[in-house]
Amino acid sequence: MLPQNRTWLEEANQKLLASYKEQPPREPAVEARDIKILRMSHEDRAIEDRDYISPIFYKRQSDLIKELSDAPITGFKSFLILAGTDGGHLLNHVLETHDIKNLVIIEPHIESFYHSLTVTDWPAMFNRFQESGGTCYFHIGEITLEIKQMLSNHMLELGAYHMANIHIAYERVNACARSAEMVVGCMQECINSLGFYDDERVGLAHSLANIEMGGKFLMKQSEPYINKPIVVCGAGPSLPEILPQIRKHRDKMFLMSCGSAIRTFFKEGIKPDFQIQQERPKHSIAFDRVSGTQEFRKGITFIGLNVVHPDAHDLYDDMNFILKANDFGAIVSRQFVGMAPQAFFVNPLVSNAGVSIASILGFKNIYLAGIDCAFGKDGNAHGENDRRPEDKEREENKSAHHRIKGNFRPEVMTTTFYRDSKEVVEHTIRMNPKANYYNLSDGAFFQGAKPTRKFKPRAESYISMKDIMANFKAPEIMPDKAWLQREFTSKMFGLDQVVQSIPKKIKSKSEAYFFLDTVHKKLLDLKKNENLFWHLVKGSFTTQMVFMAGCADASLEHFDRASANFREFSGMILEEIKTKLYQFDVWENPAYMPEDLSNG
Repeated sequence: MLPQNRTWLEEANQKLLASYKEQPPREPAVEARDIKILRMSHEDRAIEDRDYISPIFYKRQSDLIKELSDAPITGFKSFLILAGTDGGHLLNHVLETHDIKNLVIIEPHIESFYHSLTVTDWPAMFNRFQESGGTCYFHIGEITLEIKQMLSNHMLELGAYHMANIHIAYERVNACARSAEMVVGCMQECINSLGFYDDERVGLAHSLANIEMGGKFLMKQSEPYINKPIVVCGAGPSLPEILPQIRKHRDKMFLMSCGSAIRTFFKEGIKPDFQIQQERPKHSIAFDRVSGTQEFRKGITFIGLNVVHPDAHDLYDDMNFILKANDFGAIVSRQFVGMAPQAFFVNPLVSNAGVSIASILGFKNIYLAGIDCAFGKDGNAHGENDRRPEDKEREENKSAHHRIKGNFRPEVMTTTFYRDSKEVVEHTIRMNPKANYYNLSDGAFFQGAKPTRKFKPRAESYISMKDIMANFKAPEIMPDKAWLQREFTSKMFGLDQVVQSIPKKIKSKSEAYFFLDTVHKKLLDLKKNENLFWHLVKGSFTTQMVFMAGCADASLEHFDRASANFREFSGMILEEIKTKLYQFDVWENPAYMPEDLSNG
């Protein structure tokens, strides 16, 4: 071991030093020395007929990146992942031959790290990054959920724009390849989870309106105590097969309809106890409106996430809401409803929200019906009453199809979208070990939910809907929307000044990254000192800066064009916060709307 490494470990990690074992000499793996580039790739987002500005600028920047798809990346490497050090040999090679600003080292094998202590000067390497203003993140072992969270925090602190084009070097062994893949996936999840401005603004407008209009909010979460089962119903293709059991045992269950499943229940003359909604667009509530009569909806308890469109108040006479975790509208609403519980694992489908809400309400026995997360036997992923144009597009995208374990069939076909929904259901189940979950659906198998074809009534102590909903209360404090608007306008004005300071023509890649760093520092200051406003703009600003860095890596002329888009985008957000911060979503599309059943 090099003497400086021993001194370093004595100060940094005595446990590693105590477990050190001298390793036999090893030759460098020359074949592992090439560096791959994972270029930024973004799918086009449908702009649709919405009064949203983020997708417009997203497309402009995406078009610029497409022009650079074959252009070489020049200058320093802003971000490099090294998965496996090859006993220090690969690490030394990378450091000697490449100008790297930020480095992430994942070493799955402790023996390889031990060997590196004989050939790599670790303290000198860390000092090199510190003195140059770069960063070096180092982890030994497998990548756990905790490590993924630490990596995400590191990336957000560093600035996601450094990952516009990711350079990857790794040993040609499976563990190292998996580690590299997991780090890249972590980065993508980190960026995607930030959301975007228009959704946050609309969610805020809806949340505050739902408070002002007298909506009741969940103030306390219950441990599982309700023995009487609840059947949570999605609009999957297997729901019709389960309806006879629901009809037979209707008085022995609570019945929860999720989203468009209510259309099936209206046609079948079965009234659910709960209707769940989770989405912002006006279209979602318009779908409820044409899926049954006002008379049918009487007596149904509506539970929505705080972001749901306020038009829902016109349809249901018992309006209840639960705060959505990691949502801007929910964060602001907590100023008025207190530290109310939050619903996690509620995306991507409304049935995900239903399973989460049933668990939060305190049900011990939760049945899943029509939550298929897979194609049915007829090749459709939604029931006949509930198919929409976007379902057809998703189902016909063969490149995103996967085979997974079925609940009753050996295998079922699903899409990436529905597979994600399945995994979220499984997260909810794992987070609620005191509840029992049963899967009646002929779709995907859910780990932790017992497959069963029959609903089983249970002995129960009497409990009413009033008892279940007792923890929902209307807030006593109303939002001061004028004050919030003044605060957000002031913060956005300061941020916009920084964005407008980016020159129209950049002289070098280093200068481009200097201005990206300047904007990022302003965002970090907002996060630390004014957390509310940061949540409003973090997603869209981060995405815009990722695009700009992708341009800077290959073409200064494209960076100048991207920065012009960014300046215009920032100015438009400032104007919108001044004039229409609380405007509701207005999007409706007749092509997505089924036959109107509201007249019976």
